[in-house]
Amino acid sequence: MDDERSLACIIMQNATQDGKCVFCNYWAQLALRFESSPDLLFANLQSDAGVRLSQAHSLPTAGWDSFVIVNKGKAYTKWQASNELFIILGGVFYYLGTFLNAVVPLAVGNALYSFGWKHRKRLFGSSETCMVPSAALKARILA
Repeated sequence: MDDERSLACIIMQNATQDGKCVFCNYWAQLALRFESSPDLLFANLQSDAGVRLSQAHSLPTAGWDSFVIVNKGKAYTKWQASNELFIILGGVFYYLGTFLNAVVPLAVGNALYSFGWKHRKRLFGSSETCMVPSAALKARILA
């Protein structure tokens, strides 16, 4: 796997039970909508690629409460993952991520992220359907 390429690893606690949650889906949709070029790759924790990435970065392989961004060999979780995704997306998002990293202490950002995660279904709702990936997107999903 090319560590020079950005990798958005969207991780859910349990895809079979939590797949209706729109919180993780929101981040994936944001990335797909605003990435400047189709460089991001995606994986699920339960996939072989998700487990390998988690192990390679000394992250747990179960019980997650965050999505993960792996970029240039470094893994980011929670608040930092959100901001790193903004930075990767570029443009106005780059400035937003950089600003948030500079002004919001990590402990405060992680607390905000954890609050959103804990109340994700109440805050963001749920969906009875999942996005069906296009052929181009399927090529970017690591198995």
